[in-house]
Amino acid sequence: RRWVDDARAVIARLANPPRDTAIERVIARADVRRFGAFGHSMGGVMAAELCLTEKRCAAVLNLDGSPQYGSMIDTPLGRPLLMTYSARRGRLGASDVIYRRAASRYYRVDVADTLHLDFTDMALWPALRDRKATGALPAEQAIAVTRTIVREFFDQELRGRRSKLLNDERRLAGVEVKRPLNDSNRRHR
Repeated sequence: RRWVDDARAVIARLANPPRDTAIERVIARADVRRFGAFGHSMGGVMAAELCLTEKRCAAVLNLDGSPQYGSMIDTPLGRPLLMTYSARRGRLGASDVIYRRAASRYYRVDVADTLHLDFTDMALWPALRDRKATGALPAEQAIAVTRTIVREFFDQELRGRRSKLLNDERRLAGVEVKRPLNDSNRRHR
């Protein structure tokens, strides 16, 4: 709950940025009335929880944060959600039962040869590679895959640009998009 409150404080601050600052100029170009939320690990879980009550949140993306907990277990999200899973043993699909029911459209993306940290820039740290804290997918490729997933999901859900990846018109090596995963997906094809 604390992280959701922190995110709310940032959102409130963005609605009224300090005058004559770089952030004011950036915010002037953004639509702060409608945004997507995403995060990695517990940040992804928090993003989903935030969007349950934040009306301006139009879409959620969770990068390998599971299992989902909190209010979403019993509350419909009513927004599209994409869950990206690494290939960590025993974790694939851990939150599917919650997201299938909660999201208006639920996308699931499994990325082979990755571990939890591969969705962050920590994948570039040689010490983590040496300790097998990252998967077999080369770090630069893992970051490129993550960037593509995030960009295509939000371009589709926030900007109305059809995602070739999410609609099975483009393939990335080692990336498996699973959909439809809930009844509402069938209505949105």
